[in-house]
Amino acid sequence: MTTSDEIQWFAIQARPGVEAAAESNLRALPIERLLPLVRRPVHHATRASRMVLRPLFPGYLFARFCAAVSLRAVSYSRGVLRVVGGGRQPWSVDDAIIADIRERIGPGRVRRKCVSAHSRWAIQFASLWVRFLAGLASSIAS
Repeated sequence: MTTSDEIQWFAIQARPGVEAAAESNLRALPIERLLPLVRRPVHHATRASRMVLRPLFPGYLFARFCAAVSLRAVSYSRGVLRVVGGGRQPWSVDDAIIADIRERIGPGRVRRKCVSAHSRWAIQFASLWVRFLAGLASSIAS
């Protein structure tokens, strides 16, 4: 749980496939946003393979705001399904997790290498996801 008068990071669940549009709509609000991206190959049967940008956490992005002031505006932004939380109280994401994500993706918000099951980055990505979920679980418990 979080006290509603602090500026904190929150996970935002976006509509499937429109994470970038949700992030774009949140730009109208005075909040900080983070949509980490990764380059992934797309293979077509009749065309050459190409690299495309996809969200690192499909269906989710992050925003830093004061829940008491901006929760309603964020929740009702186009493309946003909900701010992750329980009941009417959002669960904050630890600043260390956001810092870790930023450090690993670099300054351009895009991880250059694709995530594959055999790469070291895939293991690091999995550990980030587990830390994120564990942080949410500890928020629920407290």
